[in-house]
Amino acid sequence: SVSQLLEISDKKAGKDAGAAFLLDHLGLPREALAAFGDGQNDCGLLRFAGLGFAVANAVKECRGAADRIVASNDEGGVAEGIASILGGEFQASSI
Repeated sequence: SVSQLLEISDKKAGKDAGAAFLLDHLGLPREALAAFGDGQNDCGLLRFAGLGFAVANAVKECRGAADRIVASNDEGGVAEGIASILGGEFQASSI
């Protein structure tokens, strides 16, 4: 991910696999999961989640994997997505 790191992981590892494990442990369906992302490493999770959000300043692949695009992370995009799930309105000026 960055030049000074060496990352080693199992090919089956990822945020989507972790979410699947947790949902199974909790006895919840994947449709109960909402996820937010901005990077390449979030694509699998956004596709797996019942509802995947990408912030507007996410990488192209991440935006393509999402069900919805919200404002950038600098403009309260995650709060906007949570408010939409809860059925409320979100005003960026309120944060």
